[in-house]
Amino acid sequence: MTVDNEQQPPADEEVLTERTADTVTPGQLLSQARERKGLSQQQVADSLRLRVAVIQIIEADDYDKLASPTFVRGYLRSMAKALEVNEEQIFAAYRATHQEKTTDTSASMRSFSRRKVRERNDSRLRWISYIIIIVVIASALLWWWQDSGFSMDSITGSEDAPTEQEAQQARESSPDIPQVVRPSTNGMNGQQVPEDEIDTSQTSAVIVEGDETPSEPPPLPTEEPTDAPTEASTDVPAQEPTQEPTETEQDSAPVVTDEPVADLVFTFSDACWVKVTDATGEDIAIGVKAAGYRMELTGEAPFDIILCRPESVAITYQGEPVNLDNFVRERSVTFTLN
Repeated sequence: MTVDNEQQPPADEEVLTERTADTVTPGQLLSQARERKGLSQQQVADSLRLRVAVIQIIEADDYDKLASPTFVRGYLRSMAKALEVNEEQIFAAYRATHQEKTTDTSASMRSFSRRKVRERNDSRLRWISYIIIIVVIASALLWWWQDSGFSMDSITGSEDAPTEQEAQQARESSPDIPQVVRPSTNGMNGQQVPEDEIDTSQTSAVIVEGDETPSEPPPLPTEEPTDAPTEASTDVPAQEPTQEPTETEQDSAPVVTDEPVADLVFTFSDACWVKVTDATGEDIAIGVKAAGYRMELTGEAPFDIILCRPESVAITYQGEPVNLDNFVRERSVTFTLN
């Protein structure tokens, strides 16, 4: 009976310890064990080779000031061994007091992780959308540029294209017939022949013959009236001598030297603006020519030619066709033909 009474207090003490572990914190348990042994915080720190501040933090249950939960568990285990306290009780109290905080931290970390993943996916989707929009816009611009034939020449204008002033002059000068062609002069080209090129012998002959040719017919000799009747003679008119063309008239035409005459023939398969200037600087043709029109020109080579649409014109120069295939279609050209 006495033995039972002596063993009862340890049982009560164990139950009290379990209840205490359920209600107190690990710091309180370690602090009580240290006080029961009569040790100071400095002595415990020296035995564990720790700073006094670490012992104070653990007994105050201020674990946030320590490095990580792993270090906290290591400190608790070391102090439990040094103070001879059951480690399971210490860790049970630690889990009971820090379970809610750990759960909140884990939930917060998971929420943060999900938010970062969502932001990363949103950013990736946004960039993909931007790339698709840029590709669509670029494709639309390329299609429009190819379909409309847009080029820098259409903005700045071709250097060979006729000016607005020239086109206006052409419309005013030829409203009915869209061409201005210098008429040919039977191979003379309207040029004055130098006097020294005319044969002097022919000139002198013309002058002499001109002096000998009578300007008026000579008067007929008058006869004395006779006894014969004169009625018949009076009724018949006097016949004037017919003048035959003399050598003077035949040779009076100016004599010119033989010069090469350049003949140009333009055949238009479609409407086209054209300007032709010969070596004298005169515009022998200018204006818009209709489809099917054939234009023949005569002038002095070389010729400066401007065509707005070379693919719509076929040119023949002195009976030979001129090759216009090297010129760009739908663009005005300027070239010299010699």
